Amino acid sequence: MRQQSIERLSKLEKWQWVLPSALVLSSVVVWGIYKAEFLAGFWGLKNDEIAVITIENDRDSQAGLPETITVVAPSKSIWDGLGLLGVPIVLVILGARFQKAQQEQSERLSKEQRKQDVQLSKEQREQDADETREEVLQLYIDRISTLLIDNNLMTIAKKRHKAVASRAKGILAVPGNTEQEELLEVAIDVIQARTLSILRRLDQDSERKSSVVRFLAEADIIGRLKIRLAGTNLSSADLGGIDLSHINLSDADLTFAHLIDADLSNAILDRANLSGAILNEANLSGANLEGAYLKDADLSGVKLIGANLRNANLSGVNLIGANLEGAYLDRAILIYAKLIGANLEGADLSEAYLRGADLSEAYLRGADLSKAGLSEAFLFKAYLSDTNLRGANLRGANLGEADLSSANLSSAKGLTANQLKTALLCRTQLPEGIDLDPNRDCEALGYEKLGIEP
Repeated sequence: MRQQSIERLSKLEKWQWVLPSALVLSSVVVWGIYKAEFLAGFWGLKNDEIAVITIENDRDSQAGLPETITVVAPSKSIWDGLGLLGVPIVLVILGARFQKAQQEQSERLSKEQRKQDVQLSKEQREQDADETREEVLQLYIDRISTLLIDNNLMTIAKKRHKAVASRAKGILAVPGNTEQEELLEVAIDVIQARTLSILRRLDQDSERKSSVVRFLAEADIIGRLKIRLAGTNLSSADLGGIDLSHINLSDADLTFAHLIDADLSNAILDRANLSGAILNEANLSGANLEGAYLKDADLSGVKLIGANLRNANLSGVNLIGANLEGAYLDRAILIYAKLIGANLEGADLSEAYLRGADLSEAYLRGADLSKAGLSEAFLFKAYLSDTNLRGANLRGANLGEADLSSANLSSAKGLTANQLKTALLCRTQLPEGIDLDPNRDCEALGYEKLGIEP
């Protein structure tokens, strides 16, 4: 394309003087005609003979001689001059316009050429930078691999792990090799430093950052050597389906990361930023997510059994069908969170903020929702048996067909009898001012009115 533009410019340069030359030549010709014919005719100085005709007619001629007729060109007028001058004037105007158009086209082509040159230069720099990043990644993998193999680090780490496990069980373990232990510690520090360095260097390259973490996970470096990735930038990284159990990602940036079906059980993710992250079907059981930011994250079908989500921000999060049994969500923010069909049995949601949250058909048996903010929450057909709702704000909450058997609603705020119109009550502790039978639906629930607890 660049060569074509250059050729076009060259052709324009070759032809740009053709029209001016033609104009000059036309003017000279016109001027010659003007000098030779026009002046004489204009001033009446010359009558041009353009033909002489001789007619022989003896009968009509008195002298009996042939008759001669001479045809003379008429004298030129001022209008003839103006008509003649109009041709070069028109040619000059057209020439000027054509030359201007040529110049504009030349400038446009020049501008396009500069733009193409800039684009090509940018693409070349990006390609060079990409090749450099790939070389850096391969060099990192090669060096870490060499370090592991040459020093037999994985075997040493395995022996240490067994010794620690034995001591935890009270079994007397054989003392380890002090030299090997020291070597292992130094190697871990080196790997840690190089890993953090390359992740910083690949800060904007999510694909290669993913490759680094995948290499560490697949080589079991994270699991055995306990490499920490706290505070790292892994935004938009694709880490789906890999084993990241027990990984330390405290304060890490995982915004819009893809962690579908990843194993993050017992991972340390406190204060991590997971906003917009996709964690469908991931395993986060036992994970520490205290103070984590998960706004608008997709956690549908995720396992969070016994996970610590205290003070976490889960606004707008998708937890449809998630398992949060025994999870700690006290003081967590769950504004407009989707918890449809979620399992929250025995979960601690005390003082959690659940305004507008959708908990329809959620299983909350034995959950602690004391002082929770549930205003405008949707609890349609939710299972709230044995749930502690003392002091909870239920203003405008939808409790239609919710099972409130043995639930404690004493001192609940904003609750009206109309909200409990279709709810199922049996041995339910109602707040003062609600004039309803707390055992109204025991028979419908299959319990005797004063019999066995649900």
